[in-house]
Amino acid sequence: MDDSSSAGMTGITEDGQSRIVTIAVIDEYPLMLSGITMALDDMEGFEVIAQGSSPAEALEIAQSQSPELMIIDLSSSTNGLAMMEEISSACPGIKFIVLSEDEIEGAAAEAVPFAHTYVSKGLTRSQLEATVRSFAEP
Repeated sequence: MDDSSSAGMTGITEDGQSRIVTIAVIDEYPLMLSGITMALDDMEGFEVIAQGSSPAEALEIAQSQSPELMIIDLSSSTNGLAMMEEISSACPGIKFIVLSEDEIEGAAAEAVPFAHTYVSKGLTRSQLEATVRSFAEP
């Protein structure tokens, strides 16, 4: 597990105050982890508080650091669905953005109970930013 700090887009509370949205990024590929974290570094109001590459690390991060949002790889090698189910059970307040290499429709249908939204691993930086911004809006 690798902790990383970054600032990003401003989240706004219901009373109009700005806040920092905490994020953990989970992906088995180091390049995806660093690429997503680097992209989030430029977005004010977000902080990547942790990175992980396995279900065990994801659960540890969820329980010890309580991020508001986890960006999780849905790949079969990380067993993303089981990982989200376990994290949701242990830490029900965490929201998920699901990354998938496969067609989003099939993956999304299975992840519906857990995911805030779904994106393809082929997304652009601006698509990632728009997705994370949609999470932070009241």
